[in-house]
Amino acid sequence: QLVRKGRDDLQFLAQRLATLFPSLLSEENLRKRRIRFVTSSKHRCVSSVEAFQEGLQQHWGCHGDNYHCCRRCHRKAFWERVKTKLLTSVPTDNAPGYSHSVDDELMRFFELCRGYVDGVENNRTALLEVEKFKHGKEMEAVRRRIAEKLGLSLHLLTPDLVEAAFFICSYELSIKSIHSPWCFLFDKSDAKVLEYKSDLKQFWKRSYGHVINSLSSCQLFHHIFRTLDKAGRPRRSTEAGPEPASILVGHAETLLPLLSLLGLYKDQTLPTASNYHSQHGIKSPLSNKKEACVLKRYEPVLLLRKVPLRLSAGRSFRTSRIIPYAANLLFVLYDCQRGPRLQLLVNETPVRFPDLQTDDTPLYRDVRATYRHLLDGCDFRRVCEGRVEGRGPNTEL
Repeated sequence: QLVRKGRDDLQFLAQRLATLFPSLLSEENLRKRRIRFVTSSKHRCVSSVEAFQEGLQQHWGCHGDNYHCCRRCHRKAFWERVKTKLLTSVPTDNAPGYSHSVDDELMRFFELCRGYVDGVENNRTALLEVEKFKHGKEMEAVRRRIAEKLGLSLHLLTPDLVEAAFFICSYELSIKSIHSPWCFLFDKSDAKVLEYKSDLKQFWKRSYGHVINSLSSCQLFHHIFRTLDKAGRPRRSTEAGPEPASILVGHAETLLPLLSLLGLYKDQTLPTASNYHSQHGIKSPLSNKKEACVLKRYEPVLLLRKVPLRLSAGRSFRTSRIIPYAANLLFVLYDCQRGPRLQLLVNETPVRFPDLQTDDTPLYRDVRATYRHLLDGCDFRRVCEGRVEGRGPNTEL
């Protein structure tokens, strides 16, 4: 189930993006259903895509002085006002419902990739580094400090119980905005250890730890570039254009493999159970782009689940910043003098493509050339069903 805070996050995200791209996420495009919405079949994702559309409806209803537009765009708010007797009449025009399609092959690819399921998901050795850290000296120190605070014998406080208490603390803070009593058990150093443990799990289960993790997202990768190709190609004035925006709603498990396939947040040294203290470094802020471009008429946007411009004191692979609640990845296509340019944003913050670090918004053809090996060779069936070299641990980072 999607909690109220989650619904608010998706609505506010939609409103911020509608403010940023008013001609693309416009009231007309929304009403005429020109914007494509795709979601996984999970209830929380369906609720998320509905909340996103609610946010767009509220944005255009609340910011316009046209009452009919407001009636169209405020379906839920309207009925709530009817129930509270603020309104007693029913509109004569049909308010639009939510419009989306369900595609689990696209948004839950990790379930359909046998190479991933057998090689990682159901493989006890795939998360060996996580198990080592779980019973290592850093977690042991956290256990001892918490056991002393609670007056418990150490053997009664397992690593799993420590992590459960930390999750309750974080969930109540993020969802209910309350400082949970559980939070008093942890200090800053404890939080860093538990964050690292979580990052280890995500690294080895969903990211660079095993090659198959990122390759399992091939199908989604190809879908994105087909959408961008369609949006960027020249067309006759009589030819119908593509949708102005494409909104895909999935999971953290959908987004993290894709980010890894793109080569983002890849540190020089793998995080392991033994190098907790060496995982430090500072990332420099991005420079401002100097070339002015015009936003292309058709802008495919990928949204999935807010990252500061600087990732301070530590590794760049920090999942609490990369895939927070309502995390999102946007591909923005611009029409420029030398040809279409592509901008990448993670959680509404511009980031550079790993192999195109000299330009915030490189030419689209250069982006395609950078990922040519994936565009030509990343085949979902072959990767997931065949015996692909490199399905095991990635030791080349």
